Amino acid sequence: PTYNPTCNSGIITVQVPNVNGVAYAWTVGAGASITGGQGTNSITIDVSGVTTTTLAISVVGSNGTGNSGTRALTIKKVSTCRTAVESIADNFSVTAYPNPSSGVFNINVQSSDKGATGVQVYDMAGRLIENCQVNSDSVEVGRNYASGVYNVKVNKGEKVKTLRVIKR
Repeated sequence: PTYNPTCNSGIITVQVPNVNGVAYAWTVGAGASITGGQGTNSITIDVSGVTTTTLAISVVGSNGTGNSGTRALTIKKVSTCRTAVESIADNFSVTAYPNPSSGVFNINVQSSDKGATGVQVYDMAGRLIENCQVNSDSVEVGRNYASGVYNVKVNKGEKVKTLRVIKR
């Protein structure tokens, strides 16, 4: 991704995939300022004051179960204008709801990759509780689990996400 501080009045847009129930905390490098969207999955940034050849941007998502890892992007300054929206997206997101749950958890996967999705559930001692492969974008897990905290590992191709769920 690139930017030019003289294009679009020095304003660029950066976004990540939107996940319901997640608040997004953004940070931008020196000389830049967030002009809108803090807390959402899409921000606008004034880059007109950036004097370096690159701009660092990062985001952390959080919900009731904790924080995601930091997603970072470094954008290079160029002399031409660009109209596309820059994205930190890795085209792979996973959500579990309801969380916490006294019944089942619905695991939803959004991915541009084709093929089966693997879902493994581990208890906090690291024991495999459930293991399945599905050819759909959603699966239910947790029907007969005891109360407690579980790690759900979801993979599609080379992409892997781990979520923590709470069974009441």
